[in-house]
Formats: sequence, C-alpha cells, structure tokens
Amino acid sequence: MEKIEIIKGADTKKYVESIANLRMANFRDYPYSYEGDMALEKKYLSMYPNSKESLFVVAKDGDKVIGVITGMPLHESDDDCTGIYLEKNIPTIGIYYVGEIIVLDKYRDHGLGHKMWKEFEKQVQGLKHFKQIVIRELEASEKDPKKPKNYIPIDNFLKDIGFVRHPELVSYSHWKEIGAAKETKHALVNWLKPLKAA
Repeated sequence: MEKIEIIKGADTKKYVESIANLRMANFRDYPYSYEGDMALEKKYLSMYPNSKESLFVVAKDGDKVIGVITGMPLHESDDDCTGIYLEKNIPTIGIYYVGEIIVLDKYRDHGLGHKMWKEFEKQVQGLKHFKQIVIRELEASEKDPKKPKNYIPIDNFLKDIGFVRHPELVSYSHWKEIGAAKETKHALVNWLKPLKAA
C-alpha cells in the first residue's frame, strides 16, 4: 500500500539521490527524451536542501520511491525559472515553484497524484505568504512524429487541480536528449494557480 511522506527544508537532502533516479526515469520518456546525468541531477536538486521553505511530497511503496512533488519559493530557484518573470517585471516573491509532479506509470490512474497534490497544496497554503503556485511544462506538438499513440499530456491533470496555462510566460531549459551529442534548448510554458487567502 502506498504511503505519503512530507519532507521539508534541509531534510530533503536525504531524498536527493532517490528523486534524481526518479527524474531520470520519468523524463527519459516522451516528450522530454532526457538522456539523464546523475551529476547534473544532484547539482540541480541541491537547491532544495538549501531552502528553508522547500518541500518534497514523496510517495512510497514500501521503501521504494514511486512518486514525488517538489517545490520551493520561486525567487530561490534557478535562473531558468525566474528569468521570464524578471524580464517581464513580475515579482517572484509570493510565488511558489513546483519543480515536478511525478508518479511512476504503474501507480497512475488510481488517485495517487491527486492525493499527493492535495497534501502539497495544503503545506504551501500553510506558509501563508504565497499567493500563487507555478509549474513549467514542455508541450508536445500535435504533429510531432515521435509522439507515442498512447501519449497523455499532463495538461488535463493540471487543469483539474486548478492551474491555468500562460502562453505569454515561456521559459527555457537545456538538456541532452537521448542519443544527442550535446544539450539543446527547450521551451517550457508556465502554468499558474492562485492560492486562496487564508
């Protein structure tokens, strides 16, 4: 039976390797097609233990990590995430950044993602000073020949939990796709969700 754990601040450090492995497995799939690099993953995830208000909602099956939602204040995240806000003079204070929402294939479609999200949002709401939550998503082209027939985008899930797509807020990240010789630039659309006033 799955269980959910709430990990905060410096304590997130103990899950960095597990989350790195989970990210590499998840983002290897379409549309990210991410080659995966443990050193880069650990470097990226190291920002979470350095934030007092970072948060991991971790789903486990026994001792196995099967899902995670990661987050931290947007202004403490990296330049890839904050750049578009600075460019458009949008304050990053008051926005909470979601790094990823991941549930392994085997455990999807049984309500686990919604259960994890409910706990995540409750924790962010409890921080009081955040007014919005943001997540960035890579969008697949309808005409992409590499897109699997059974591909289901995360859009419906995001809409279901209250996010709104903001096509005017596009940020960029670089990663190496499977089999590629070098990293390439990828556009990610920001989705925002307002938080109810406490």
